[in-house]
Amino acid sequence: MSTTYRVMKIHDFGNSIFYRVACGCTDPDHEATLILEFDENNPKIMILTLYQRVVWGDWYYRGDKWFDKIISRIKTVFKILFKGWLELEGSMIFMDVDHVEAFICALQEGKNKLQLTK
Repeated sequence: MSTTYRVMKIHDFGNSIFYRVACGCTDPDHEATLILEFDENNPKIMILTLYQRVVWGDWYYRGDKWFDKIISRIKTVFKILFKGWLELEGSMIFMDVDHVEAFICALQEGKNKLQLTK
């Protein structure tokens, strides 16, 4: 299995490898960027970063009334204003075993590269 099945290698910068991982729902807004970075000062350290666009919508789990949506937005603004952050979560759909295997292959490639730098 290679990283070509819904996992695309974007670039290899030597100490970092970038991949784009497609979501199984085929929406391009749901894809994620997987970054494997290696610390030049300590080659035993590998950093895994997963970037994914997460969207908060006021229509989820709220009433159909426009006033409820406005109140929900105001509450969210105050959470961000006073706490400085907002908790969100996202998910990635893996359609089949090959999709999962391609993701694992990308991680394995990063692991192999880490072992070569030791």
